[in-house]
Amino acid sequence: MGYGSTPYKIRASDINDIVFELNRIFALISDRLDRMEGFSGTVKLYDNVKVNGDLIIDSSVKGFILKDNQNPAHYWRVTMDSTGLFNFDDLGLSFS
Repeated sequence: MGYGSTPYKIRASDINDIVFELNRIFALISDRLDRMEGFSGTVKLYDNVKVNGDLIIDSSVKGFILKDNQNPAHYWRVTMDSTGLFNFDDLGLSFS
């Protein structure tokens, strides 16, 4: 795949142009997500992600990842089992 063949490449080096390009890419992603069943909303580049609807994680092994306030901080994956109980898995110092 060449440089110009994907709409998700950032083609900027100035910080204002990078922010513009990221917002453009998030708009493209948002448009694609809006067409998916069970998701609608606008992805915005802030300190958080806001949606105007449900956020669905359709996986038993993936979930929300939270960072605690310890030093050093650990990352925790939050999932739910089939009985509705939350599970918290310590991912350690990295969430990858």
